[in-house]
Amino acid sequence: NGIQPGLYWADYPGELSGQIELDANFAANPARQWQLHANTLHLNGELRGQPLLLDGKLTLLQPRSGLLQLETPGLKLQHGPNLLQLNGALGEQLTLDATLHIADLAHSLALAEGEIDAKFQLRGDMKKPDLQLSLSARELSYLDDYSLAEFTASANLPAMGEKSSQISLNAKNGQAPGWQLQQLDWQ
Repeated sequence: NGIQPGLYWADYPGELSGQIELDANFAANPARQWQLHANTLHLNGELRGQPLLLDGKLTLLQPRSGLLQLETPGLKLQHGPNLLQLNGALGEQLTLDATLHIADLAHSLALAEGEIDAKFQLRGDMKKPDLQLSLSARELSYLDDYSLAEFTASANLPAMGEKSSQISLNAKNGQAPGWQLQQLDWQ
């Protein structure tokens, strides 16, 4: 209770409280098998003048096969109007879905502005997964040096590109120290 991130990061004042229940298991052998179960992740409060909520469950494990695995029946991080949701699994079989809605980046990231919406889906076998992605961003800026008026990306990669696939990227009106971008279209 009463965690104050602003004591460590001046741009992130606020106070957070909640409950986190973790179980961990680390095998003392050369295979370095380990597991981490976050059976309860519930954190709420205020950060940067906006309500913050982290809620869900998460399991991470690294079996002897060496492939890091993740599983969640649902994980939600909401900060003011901004939201990240994750559910599914990464392992030998993939069933991961993620949704990102950033209505105002300035609420969550100091010195940044903009809007971002994205959906991500990963399915199938780890060796040849099916990937779908859609992302759109508007009026992005960081500090006074970096900006991008518009960015969109979409991808549909069945069997990670071994079947007929589509990828497109579009960017408009960008700048950074030493360069400017009027428009980029790639498919």
